[in-house]
Amino acid sequence: MGVKTYPEMNEMIKDIFSKSDDFGSQYAAARIVELENENKRLLATLREISKWDVRIVSLMAQKGLEVNNYDTR
Repeated sequence: MGVKTYPEMNEMIKDIFSKSDDFGSQYAAARIVELENENKRLLATLREISKWDVRIVSLMAQKGLEVNNYDTR
């Protein structure tokens, strides 16, 4: 059974963990922030890569190169 997560709950948990006197909770809050920042960075990189994929396929098509099996999703 999986747990559904929600941004609002994530913020509450980070706030609770960061205010705790427990080192484990503070560590978890810091790690959550690190992972969220890394996720943002990776999503931005993926968006840039996706833009280039479309440009490359377009250029290949203009040059008459085979692009039939290229998945642009």
